[in-house]
Amino acid sequence: IAHVAGFRPVKNHTELIGAVKLLKERGYNVKLSLYGDGEERARIEQCIVQNQLQESVILYGFCDNVAPYLHESDLFVLPSLYEGISLSIAEAMGTGLPVVASNVGGNPDMITDVEDGLLCEPVAESIAAKIAMLIDDDELRSRLGKKATQSVERFSATSMLDGYLSVYKSVVKV
Repeated sequence: IAHVAGFRPVKNHTELIGAVKLLKERGYNVKLSLYGDGEERARIEQCIVQNQLQESVILYGFCDNVAPYLHESDLFVLPSLYEGISLSIAEAMGTGLPVVASNVGGNPDMITDVEDGLLCEPVAESIAAKIAMLIDDDELRSRLGKKATQSVERFSATSMLDGYLSVYKSVVKV
C-alpha cells in the first residue's frame, strides 16, 4: 500500500496506521509505504511503535519522483481530513493503481466511488474496509486501476488547456 503526502495533521496518518493495525488483526499481510516528510514525522514514528507496526509500516522520506515506487505498489491510499485536487491521487491513478481516498474536498471530483476508485470516511475502520475490499477482490482491483488511468486524463494539462480555450472562445468571438 502506497501513501504519498507531507507529514501534516490534515493527511491523517494516525487513522491510516490504525487501519493497518485493524487489517493485521484480521489476518491481512499488508505493508504500508509512507513517502513524505514533515512536522508530524516524530508523532507518526511514535504511532507506528505504539501499534507495534515497525515491520508493516515503512517511512521512506521525501522523494522527488514517486512514480517508480507507485509502479511497485498494489494500491494507493490517501485518507486526508480535507483535500483539494490531489496531485498524489492523480499520479497514482495515472500509474493504474486502484485508489482509496477519503470522501472529502476535491477527492469525489477526482474519484467516482466503485467506478474508478473507492471513497472512504477518514477513520480507521472505513479505510481498512475499503483496503480489504481491494485485497479480497482481484477483479475489482484490476478494473478500478484500469478505469483510473482513463479517468485521470480529464486532469491532464492538455484537457485543462482545452477547457480554458473553450471558455475563452465562448466569451470572446474568435
